[in-house]
Amino acid sequence: MFRDCQSRNIMIAAGHTLIPSGGGGTANTQPSLGQDAAKNKDSSKSGTGDLGLPPSGGAGGGPAVNFIDYQGGMKGAPQYDVASMLWQARANLPDEWKDSLLERYIDHFETVVETGIDRDVFRSQYNGFVLIRLLQVLGAYGFRGLFERKAQFLTSIPQALKNLKWFVENNSLGIAVPEFKKVLQLCITDEVIERFTPIQADEATPLVVKICSFSYKKGIPEDNSLHGGGFVFDCRGIDNPGRHQEYKEIHGRDRPVMDYLERQTRIHDFLNSVFDIVDITVEEYIKRGFDHLAINFGCTGGQHRSVYSADAMAKHLRSKYKVKVELCHREQEAKGWKNTLPLSP
Repeated sequence: MFRDCQSRNIMIAAGHTLIPSGGGGTANTQPSLGQDAAKNKDSSKSGTGDLGLPPSGGAGGGPAVNFIDYQGGMKGAPQYDVASMLWQARANLPDEWKDSLLERYIDHFETVVETGIDRDVFRSQYNGFVLIRLLQVLGAYGFRGLFERKAQFLTSIPQALKNLKWFVENNSLGIAVPEFKKVLQLCITDEVIERFTPIQADEATPLVVKICSFSYKKGIPEDNSLHGGGFVFDCRGIDNPGRHQEYKEIHGRDRPVMDYLERQTRIHDFLNSVFDIVDITVEEYIKRGFDHLAINFGCTGGQHRSVYSADAMAKHLRSKYKVKVELCHREQEAKGWKNTLPLSP
């Protein structure tokens, strides 16, 4: 089993090798490193497998294959790949599956490299890569979830912490790292896991969240639930794509409008603040058994900003809380999502 060869991992250059400059992600051109690549070609001796690719700066001055990322280029430790697959947080594989699949991986790995390996050493090193992978995942989930506010990553943090907890309590790295282990123990307490576990709806949860986009020119949507209304968020502080000719006949679900809002406005800052406010209410309503919440987003025409925001809120609540959502785009639905400009007199 090998990971995919992404274009960022393998570069082909004529006569030059591209290498990273200080790990910053940019590449500098250097004279071809054919001798160094040739030394690495027989990698089966170290357990990494021979890809059968020509060394950098191959004969005849043709294109050279150069590895930017040795793991992604299948030159890294074989334990990392199987650790990444078996300990994927959202997969949540049963422990007995992990053990069985690891044994099958080792069997096939020996077939690929055409030599036997010390399985005890392999497993010992494997545990180290599992821990590295678990911490990498937590870092990614934390950044994408807590800072970028992506709900699907937020909801994956508890399972990633539970994976780490099980690993720390049931495995050994084979080396003494007492201070590091203390830090890990602080990260896997029940209190920490509970802190990152959001309240979620189930089949018995009565709450239905109605989300609507609208035009202020036509008034705020009425709430017919007898609860007296809900949230109304004014999107008009966000730069209006409708001021530009190329966006006048399209709406907040069209990719050009979405790109404009995401790249040239502060829509993410606006929505993250809205999520913070709404999340408090949704969590309380789920706990207290309430059955209705209205959330409205308004802009000038109910076409661009409010449509985008209402869709984003619906996606956020469905992903984070698994709550029932009714989504309405009042102005766009009334027009059949057609935004033709009036004919000039």
